[in-house]
Amino acid sequence: MTGLVIESVALVFFLPPTIAKHMFNPPGPPGLPECSDITENAVTVSWSLPDYDGGSPISGYVVERREMTGKWIRVNKTPVLDLRYRVSGLFEGNTYEFRVFAENIAGISEPSLTSDPIKATRAITKPGPPGNLKLKDWSKSHADICWTKPTRDGGSPILGYVIEAQKSGTAQWDRINKDLVKMCAYRVPGLIEGLEYRLRIRATNKVGDSEPKDEPFNCRINKTNKDCMFVAWDKPESDGGSPITGYYIERKERNSLLWVKANDTVVRSTEYPCAGLIEGLEYTFRVSAINRAGQGKPSKKTDFFTARTPVGKFDWLHIRLE
Repeated sequence: MTGLVIESVALVFFLPPTIAKHMFNPPGPPGLPECSDITENAVTVSWSLPDYDGGSPISGYVVERREMTGKWIRVNKTPVLDLRYRVSGLFEGNTYEFRVFAENIAGISEPSLTSDPIKATRAITKPGPPGNLKLKDWSKSHADICWTKPTRDGGSPILGYVIEAQKSGTAQWDRINKDLVKMCAYRVPGLIEGLEYRLRIRATNKVGDSEPKDEPFNCRINKTNKDCMFVAWDKPESDGGSPITGYYIERKERNSLLWVKANDTVVRSTEYPCAGLIEGLEYTFRVSAINRAGQGKPSKKTDFFTARTPVGKFDWLHIRLE
C-alpha cells in the first residue's frame, strides 16, 4: 500500500492598499470684506477669520475682484497671510466688488460674502492753506482783509473759510466768523483801539480745515499817514548759518518799476517808519535781511497803500497777518 502524502498549502490573500486620509475639512468662508483707503488705483480689503477652520490652521487667503457684473479675477499670486490686502491695478472711475477664500491643508473654502461696491477715486484730504493774505483797510474797530484760494482743494470743493484772531500777549486763537465765509474777503469786527492782533485764515472742505496760512517775513504796514508809513515784519525762519545783523527796507510807487531803498543805515529792529512819501500816492514795501554773507532775498511785497491820514482820530490798531 502506497503511503499517503499530505502537503500543506499556504493560502495568501491580497488586500487592496489602504490610503491614509486626514481627518480635516476645508475651512468656512472668511467674514464680509470691507474696503478702506480708496485711491484712484488701489484699495485695502480686510476681513475677519472664518468661524470654522476645518480642524486645521488657516494657511492663507485668496482675494478676488470683479468689475460690476464682470468676471471674478484672482488678485494675489501667493496666499495672503494677513487679514488684509492692498489691491492695486484698479482703473480710476471704475466700480469694483471683492470676495475672499480661506485655505487650509484640506483645501479651499467657499467664497465670503461679496463686499459693498467701491469706486476707484482719488483720496480726499484737507485742502491747502489760503494764499496771499492782505490787509486792505482798517478803522478803530475793524479790519478789512482778503486772500486767494488754496492751490490744493484736497479733491473736494472748498466750502468756505474760517478767520481766526489772536490778541497780543496771549496764546489763544479765537474763531471770528460763526458761519463759513464764502468769499475771499472779510471785515473783521469788534477790534479794540490800541491792541495788537494777529489774523490768519483756514480753508474748509468736507474733510476739515486746512492749516493756517503762514507767510515768512510777514512784511506788513502797521500805520500810515500823509507822508509816512510804518513797515513791520517778522524775523526769517532761517538765518543762513550766521546771525542776522539787520534789515534793508525798499519801497516802490504803483506806477514805477524802480525799487528805492528806504533806509541808509541798517535797521536793527523789525519795524521802520518810511518817511518822505508823497500824499495821495500808493506805495508797496519789501524787506531784506543781512548777515555776514551779505543781503538775502527780499520778502514778499506788501499790498499797495495810499499815503494819507486816516479819517478820525484814534489809537492805531496793530494788525499782523499770519
